[in-house]
Amino acid sequence: MAKDRFSVAEAAQYLGLSEQRIRALISAHRLPASRVGSRYFIERADLLAYRSKEHFPGRPMNLRNAWALLARLGGREDAEAASPRSHYRLQHLLRDPDARLRALSDAEPRSEVHQWRVLASDIPKLLDDRRLVLSGLSADDPSIDVRYRPNRDVLDAYVSEGGLAALRRELHPIEDSSEPNLQLRVPRGGSWILDNGSAPSPVVAADLLHDHDPRVRRAARDALRQPHRP
Repeated sequence: MAKDRFSVAEAAQYLGLSEQRIRALISAHRLPASRVGSRYFIERADLLAYRSKEHFPGRPMNLRNAWALLARLGGREDAEAASPRSHYRLQHLLRDPDARLRALSDAEPRSEVHQWRVLASDIPKLLDDRRLVLSGLSADDPSIDVRYRPNRDVLDAYVSEGGLAALRRELHPIEDSSEPNLQLRVPRGGSWILDNGSAPSPVVAADLLHDHDPRVRRAARDALRQPHRP
């Protein structure tokens, strides 16, 4: 009888990935999983859906190179150095929109994602909180042809580890909520993303590539396919 639910180790074997990679995908909410105590379990249907997606051939782009690519696309060439072996690949991705999209779609997670439920009255205050760098729909970026609606959409933002700890003390959120209204991303590398109040357009688009709404995913892909202008 076929299994309907897989542990992290079983999912890793099923997809041909490492257990660390499976946990990273779960943390980034790119692979749905349920938690029982300290263990995660993944449904067969979700593994099949992940396996059916188009992935970049070879190993996923590592987070350092993903940040470097996004920095260059956003006009921040000096913000993030790529690994020495990746220079020519990045140049290719800057020229080829479809290859760029595939690489970013399957890159290593660039941040640790926290999904919280907070009081609705806190959301307007957070939109103006200088500790947050807005991304996703809440950045209301003109490159994304879907507008942010606070009553419908999750507030999505980058924050430092210190900022996250402070917000946890201030907001007393429900963490790992099944109905979040606040999504906070602590960047893994890419500290330059915390420099401004809103993320650059390419970062906003990359953060929306796996959104649950197909309209948003389509808008994100269209934005990332725009020609790069050095």
